Amino acid sequence: MAISSTTSTSSTTATSSTASSVTGIDYDALVQTVVAAKTLPADRIDVQVTKNEAMIQAYQEMQSLTATLTDAANALRMPEGYSSSSDDLFDQRTAYVTGSSTASSLLGVSVANGTDLGSHSVEILQLATAQKIASGNQASASTALGLSGSFTIAAGSGTAQTINLTATSTLTQLAAAINDTSAASGVSASVLKVSDAEYRLVLTAKETGQSISLAGDDDGILTSLGLTDSDGAIANELVAARSAILNVDGVQVTRTDNSITDIWNGVTLDLYGASAGTTLTVEIDSDLSAIKTGIVAFADAYNALRDFVLSQQSTSSTDENGDTTQSALFADSLMRQIATSLATSLNHQDGTNSLATLGITLDRNNKMVIDEDTLDNALLSNLDAIKSLLGFSMESSSTSMMLLRRPTTLAANDFTLDITVDATGAMTSVAVDGDSSKFTINGTRITGAEGTEFAGLVFVYTGSSASVDIKLTSGIADQIYQTGTLASDSATGSLQSKIDDLVDYNSDLESRAADIRTKAEAYGENLREYYARLEAKAQTAKLLLKQLEAASNTDD
Repeated sequence: MAISSTTSTSSTTATSSTASSVTGIDYDALVQTVVAAKTLPADRIDVQVTKNEAMIQAYQEMQSLTATLTDAANALRMPEGYSSSSDDLFDQRTAYVTGSSTASSLLGVSVANGTDLGSHSVEILQLATAQKIASGNQASASTALGLSGSFTIAAGSGTAQTINLTATSTLTQLAAAINDTSAASGVSASVLKVSDAEYRLVLTAKETGQSISLAGDDDGILTSLGLTDSDGAIANELVAARSAILNVDGVQVTRTDNSITDIWNGVTLDLYGASAGTTLTVEIDSDLSAIKTGIVAFADAYNALRDFVLSQQSTSSTDENGDTTQSALFADSLMRQIATSLATSLNHQDGTNSLATLGITLDRNNKMVIDEDTLDNALLSNLDAIKSLLGFSMESSSTSMMLLRRPTTLAANDFTLDITVDATGAMTSVAVDGDSSKFTINGTRITGAEGTEFAGLVFVYTGSSASVDIKLTSGIADQIYQTGTLASDSATGSLQSKIDDLVDYNSDLESRAADIRTKAEAYGENLREYYARLEAKAQTAKLLLKQLEAASNTDD
């Protein structure tokens, strides 16, 4: 019994508490205190992880705001390359049609980006029409025509298609057979109900300015239907095939379509109505509204980023629960570097032009404030100056030099190309300060060599041997784009590098904290087992003492 009782007691005291402890010691509390002391470094690590997570979130927010600013700046500079781009607001065009109160009902104009600016006169003399012919009257659309045989049909450049009829074919079935081949023939068919006892087959050329050709009527089907006369000519023309005729800048122009795309490059004229004697004026101009919207978006994006920086520069901020906390990026060197670089770009001047030319001033927090009246006047009267102030430009001492492409960021801005051209007119060498390894030559193209400060630059040169001075200038928007790209790029940007470093650091910290806690818990388990053994021995001693006392009392 004694052995059984002792074993049972040992099992119970393995999870001892103050209430069941023989010694009166709270072993659990003692173990918890020791484990807590052992895990204290892990708790400190948790604090650092939380701090890092706040920094990651702040960097991500700054990255997003900077990317938005970068996109806005990109639309106001000369985007990648020196040719037209859909991203370049200064390259966008709009067209105005004036000269008549009914101008919009006569002519529509759409313009592609980069189209040459200018003013043109248009007088629409005649619209293009598609030929439409009809058969003679038929008593029914669903009764057999009683005609059998075949004929061919086509319009304009369409391919002649053979249409077959049997004695049971109806007018509706004939129209369906023609429509089955209309994609190739260029002719569509419909059945027109004139009255309950009068139906006609109507054939229409699918393209304006094209005539319908009917042939191969050896069985007299077309004549029986009344589409052709006894000589094979069209018997009943409803609408003649005509081309559009218009006077453009005093020159008469003829086209087969009412949608004309080849009079001026990048301009589509849609003719809606003819009005001889009414001269319309087509003005092709820069889309000032789009440029203004882009400038406002640029200012808004900069101000949003500026608000973020200001909030992080304060010693503390209030979180969503109303608690006061330290700003995550307070005194952060990277944030300060980016903000300073962006602010410095705003001080750029192009001759006498500056942000003030756009009606933009900076308030005491270095945020942009726009005077819309000044901006509107500048857009109307000084657009080229605005473009030069904001965007990218190239100055060359040779008119034979053209910039074809350029990199996202420029490492070299002012240099001289020493170009040698042989007797055949082919370039043989291009050097910078005597170094011919900086550029490669391919026909008329001069390309910056990879790994050099000129990488990404591509020029086209069509002149003779010469030393050509080149100056590449970045305006306000272009500078901010370059700074913003280096900061916000999701793959290689400085903010992303910071985020990645912090994520990796947190992963390492969390691993260390987990290791500390694992070891602390293992140490705690060892203590519990040790104290359980002590408690078991105390229980055994207590039981033995009781047995001795009982034996002593019996002896007495």
